[in-house]
Amino acid sequence: MNKNFEWNRVWRGWHWQLILIVVVGIGIIQAVADVWFHYSVTLSIPMAVLLTIYLVVSRTNVKRLANTLAAVVLTVLVNVLMQALFPIPKAAGGVKQLAISDATMLFFGLIMGFVFLRMTMFSERKRAELDEKRTREKVTQKKPQVTVRHHRWKKKPKRKKK
Repeated sequence: MNKNFEWNRVWRGWHWQLILIVVVGIGIIQAVADVWFHYSVTLSIPMAVLLTIYLVVSRTNVKRLANTLAAVVLTVLVNVLMQALFPIPKAAGGVKQLAISDATMLFFGLIMGFVFLRMTMFSERKRAELDEKRTREKVTQKKPQVTVRHHRWKKKPKRKKK
């Protein structure tokens, strides 16, 4: 076994290992929810897409937008595959309705991935600016002079023992 195993290997800026682990892990959770708890895959797609976006954006460093969009597309593809494997509930409509809902989730997933990435980048930039401002203030700020309090001996004379 390789001793230098990493969970987030990068190949030319692509975090393929992270993306595959996240997508497969969420797919397994969805499959377990469908089989054991009878929670339909069609209902869990929005949460799966949002969770994928959150996990990929927070752990990628380079090509963040491309990695996020690839993760969203793979999540939707895995969900379409699971919809083909698991029985479709009657309330979901027909195949046309499922195709429309999957396309809608792909569209909104791509938009949410872009928006969440931009918000994350904005907050990281603001956090860095505030940290830089704090360090500048610490360097330029004069240290206050510490006043040392000198304790005096008691002025009362000691009593003599009888």
